[in-house]
Amino acid sequence: MPKDSVIRKLKKIAALAERGVGGEKKNARYLLDRLLKSHGLTIEDLDSTDQEKDWCEFSYRTRTEKDLLIQCIIRAANTTEVEGGRYRGGRRIRVMLTKLQQIEAESLYGYYRPLLKQEMSNLFLAFAAKHRLCTDSVPDDGPGGLTRDQLLRLARLMQSLKDSSYTGTRRQLNPTVKPK
Repeated sequence: MPKDSVIRKLKKIAALAERGVGGEKKNARYLLDRLLKSHGLTIEDLDSTDQEKDWCEFSYRTRTEKDLLIQCIIRAANTTEVEGGRYRGGRRIRVMLTKLQQIEAESLYGYYRPLLKQEMSNLFLAFAAKHRLCTDSVPDDGPGGLTRDQLLRLARLMQSLKDSSYTGTRRQLNPTVKPK
């Protein structure tokens, strides 16, 4: 959920907790306390418009995850000028963010990281099938365990990939060898 949406939602719940009637007021207060606690915030944080920035550290595993993490931080901070740098020890990034920006960046990264991993896996399958790199492991009727929709997505992805005209080593050495 985007940072502004989280704040807006929490502020609405806070208003309901103050002005609500009976059980509505009680439930809103309970929900507000639970959400504030889960995001590591206080009611004062909602009122504060000029929050202090502090160093936040994020970890990643691969170059692609690092690129995704940077994009999530930029989106959460709502600027392309993020103060920070690489942390000693590698595979970590430290940046100056408000608490709310940190929560948003963590939320975005946590949401998009598994999606990226799945899409990269799909891309590899499509790439390998397109260039016939896995003819033994993937039968012509499709890899086992994939649904019809997944197979259609992979087929569309394969069609979007660039055609290759790789000539095998044996054919390069002996032009009379016919390709498979």
